[in-house]
Amino acid sequence: MDKQTLRFTVLNKRKNIPVEEQNMVSEWAMNKLQKRAEFQAAQHIGIYYPIQQEINLLALIELYPNKHFYLPNIEYGKIKYRLIERLNSLVDAPFNLKEAPHDSPSIDDCELYLIPCVATSKHLRIGYGKGYFDLFLKDKKGYKLGITYPAFKYDYDLQEPHDVLMDDIL
Repeated sequence: MDKQTLRFTVLNKRKNIPVEEQNMVSEWAMNKLQKRAEFQAAQHIGIYYPIQQEINLLALIELYPNKHFYLPNIEYGKIKYRLIERLNSLVDAPFNLKEAPHDSPSIDDCELYLIPCVATSKHLRIGYGKGYFDLFLKDKKGYKLGITYPAFKYDYDLQEPHDVLMDDIL
């Protein structure tokens, strides 16, 4: 199986996940994440705005007001992580995303990145195929934690030279 076929297959399966199951998996992921040493230690965390039935971790922002959370904005074709000051201050962005306002402070490297994955294969992230995260993460030192549904973890050899591996998958 190649990446494109896997991506297409999983996205079609994900469309049919009932809202109750999405909420249950999101709650499970948040509980599991909060127990991880990387999360507990991190003060600057890159999070994502969930789209297309992705696991939703946004409640962490309200649960941890002493941590700083950043969203990936697409600016000039590249990712720039900007501070989320309030969830209700987010603005509309391409791909049905929400972003932090462009005048919000940015950060060069977070201690922890929570990266949405369509699927994973070992520590390889399968995304939407645009390459934004691979380009951004290639020089980052922060811990890279891929977030996907447990059912969408595979064991194929799909890594390409440009791929950036996750440190772990939740």
